[in-house]
Amino acid sequence: MLVIQHIKELGRLNPKDHIAVDMWTIADVDDVLENNEDRYQDIDLSDKEKDQILIKFHDEQDATIGLNWEALEDYVNNFVTDREDYLKEKDFPAYLKALEEKT
Repeated sequence: MLVIQHIKELGRLNPKDHIAVDMWTIADVDDVLENNEDRYQDIDLSDKEKDQILIKFHDEQDATIGLNWEALEDYVNNFVTDREDYLKEKDFPAYLKALEEKT
């Protein structure tokens, strides 16, 4: 969800109510990549690709476990695996098209 969408949602709340909010950013995706350098040492994701990971991470979350580091690592791994499959086939235009369709 975009920051602006969160701001609009917050505007609907009673200012005296308490809320709990978790925020995940592309910096967190970077942390996953850096903390698993052995697996991702040659991987350089664009900010748009990191955004795609966060979108899937949020939209497809399992409500029983929520958003957590292990789940984010799974989404990063799945994204990188899918990306590598496209690139192995040298079908970068198809990769870019698939990336656009997911936004």
